Amino acid sequence: MKLKLILILMILLAPSYNVYAELKVELILPKTTFKFDKDLAKKAKAESKKNGTRTPPRLEAIELNGKLRLKNTGDKAVKIKDYNSDYVSIKIILEGPGLIELKDVYGDMYDTTDDMKSGKDIIIKPGEHFDFHLPSLGYGSRWSFNHLYWTKAGTYKISTKYTYKSVSVTSLPIELNVKK
Repeated sequence: MKLKLILILMILLAPSYNVYAELKVELILPKTTFKFDKDLAKKAKAESKKNGTRTPPRLEAIELNGKLRLKNTGDKAVKIKDYNSDYVSIKIILEGPGLIELKDVYGDMYDTTDDMKSGKDIIIKPGEHFDFHLPSLGYGSRWSFNHLYWTKAGTYKISTKYTYKSVSVTSLPIELNVKK
């Protein structure tokens, strides 16, 4: 009886976390206009004709230098995981003319293991935020990584999606201009 009472008190006193209902996602970019690189587009097209994967020597990535911001707009703390967790995915969604997506599949090339990585807990208090750095137009996991390339100048829409286990939150799209 005493043990049950202690266990119930421990559960009641444990911090409770909101499950993403009050989490706002925002994509923050330092610029929305990019210079079209004809040579890089040509290389990306050639790679996509091979087998859809980037092969050595690897193409350079398109620099984004953005942030995926998760802001807690609720009145309870929210617990998320960082992207060192195998349960988390951060996806860049890009739409527009001449889009090519190339995959890096690591397999035996890199030191990967079969164990699941749980990552670090991140607690976002009410009114606070956490930023994930997005260095380039690429996303993925430690086993597979996708790189996005534009092969035509034009207007593109970009958004990001953060998923932890089966819960996803997506940012509103931002318009990008790729100019010759």
